[in-house]
Amino acid sequence: SMSEIILDRIKKIMKQGAQQQDPQQQQQQEVSLSGGLSRALCYINRYSSRYAASPRHKAKPRILCLLVAGDTPLQYIPVMNCIFAAQHAGVVIDAMVVGQSDSALLQQAAHITGGLYIRPQVPQGLIQ
Repeated sequence: SMSEIILDRIKKIMKQGAQQQDPQQQQQQEVSLSGGLSRALCYINRYSSRYAASPRHKAKPRILCLLVAGDTPLQYIPVMNCIFAAQHAGVVIDAMVVGQSDSALLQQAAHITGGLYIRPQVPQGLIQ
């Protein structure tokens, strides 16, 4: 089922986050946060424009970001562009950080878009 697929992927991400990342993996993560937000916003835009006229579809779009590693300066401009695009489109960004430190970018994303920012004290408890 979809829930099992998501849970398996979260477990994999959390295991990878516990390991040290080499510079190439760190750079890939930098690209993936802004790329993931951009992709989600594009999908929401396509879905919203397709079903905007239908009175049955009154969904309020949300994006959940799950972050294992910390912020890096290279992410700032592309991620902030995505945050402002989400705000303009009325999309809420929720963030869950399971790494060692808080994410200023995702705190801003949640604050600007009216979403939630969560950093659990015991991240391993999430996968039980």
